[in-house]
Amino acid sequence: MKTLQTVADTIRRHKLLSPGERILIALSGGADSVALFLILKELGYDCVLAHCNFLLRDDESYRDETFVRNLAETHGAPLHVAHWDTAAIAQERGISIEMAARDLRYHWFEVIAEKEKIHTLCTGHHAADNAETFFLNLCRGTGITGLTGIQPLSKRHGLRIVRPLIRLTREEIEDFLKLRKQPFVVDSTNADTTYRRNLIRQELLPLLRRINPSFDEALARTMRHLDEAKLGLNQYTAESLGAICTILPDGISINAESLRYCNAPGVILHNVISYYGFPASLADDLISHLGEEGGGLYEAGDYLLSRNRDLIEIRRRPHSFDEVLLKPGRNTLPDGTHITMETREGKEIVRNKNTACIDSRSFLEPLKCRTTKRGDRFAPYGMRGSKLVSDYLCDRGYSRISRLGAKVILSGNDIVWVVGERPAGRYAISHATRSHVRLTIE
Repeated sequence: MKTLQTVADTIRRHKLLSPGERILIALSGGADSVALFLILKELGYDCVLAHCNFLLRDDESYRDETFVRNLAETHGAPLHVAHWDTAAIAQERGISIEMAARDLRYHWFEVIAEKEKIHTLCTGHHAADNAETFFLNLCRGTGITGLTGIQPLSKRHGLRIVRPLIRLTREEIEDFLKLRKQPFVVDSTNADTTYRRNLIRQELLPLLRRINPSFDEALARTMRHLDEAKLGLNQYTAESLGAICTILPDGISINAESLRYCNAPGVILHNVISYYGFPASLADDLISHLGEEGGGLYEAGDYLLSRNRDLIEIRRRPHSFDEVLLKPGRNTLPDGTHITMETREGKEIVRNKNTACIDSRSFLEPLKCRTTKRGDRFAPYGMRGSKLVSDYLCDRGYSRISRLGAKVILSGNDIVWVVGERPAGRYAISHATRSHVRLTIE
């Protein structure tokens, strides 16, 4: 059958699956996911099913769940089902219901995949989804990456996400199910044009097909050309980055002055920030303020982006934590770093920003470590009076993101050491020191 051949060819061409591989299928009960399950089962794959009940459509949500349970039982396929009060979770997190649902389901898929020792998630995205995504991204102004549509393969936290139906039309999918006499459920919200995707599906695409009956083929061809152009832009970006950026353990730092003198700096910056989940519009804003004083802090998922006159920095959101008691030896902190504490005879000063030596008699035990808080002050060695830690770090050239993750060592409520900098004057090694404590952060 042509439908099976098309899917098998897509899998082979894009190396989506290995023969007989055990896979996880996101099964909503709609035509796309039901066809995906039956096609992959017929092609010989070992299917594990996952159904999300977001409790957003009252009785209809439970109708879909019952349908999926019956389908799984009929075919003897393992099934996982989850329930969430999605609306309440979205409100609690201050995000849209759509975003909350996406975060919930993909995190859950990752949990199931790890439990079942599965590396690949299959979703039922098809050619019409690609066209709808093209226009959604066009309206958002996402740039060339968004206009290449849904890719057959992507990755999320080590989980491969594949879309074997991406070349099938909605008509081909429904014809396949009709031939198999396989029913499916219909989401009543698909007709609600207050959702932008439904508006595109119900009104925009039919109009474009009236203008050009071969519109779907024309759009698919255009998206392929854009995908090829994207490869060239990505190569240019990669070649340019070596001269303008520094790779950090948890992100990237871009020299603003060097970026300004690149050809097409907006293209380079858009490619970089979109990789970390930041919107295209932010690239335009950053480019317009290159070299200016001031700054900003932006967030996208697990990442933060900051800018100042000299740098644009993208790093993972720092892990803040409360006081942790330090014991002799190696201590593991909540953010994954380590501090080693050891007592030594005599006096010694180590010229290393990751090490501090303090007089053993100058502090109250036990020492503690935490991330900085608003209003923290300390009196650094060699400076008269005290200073806000935030001001001190700013003067030392720390970015806003680095300052958010800065750590301090405490004796009682007093700061002994701003980690990575000098200790406070009253705790430093002096001529009267007989023994000292060496603190080293890894």
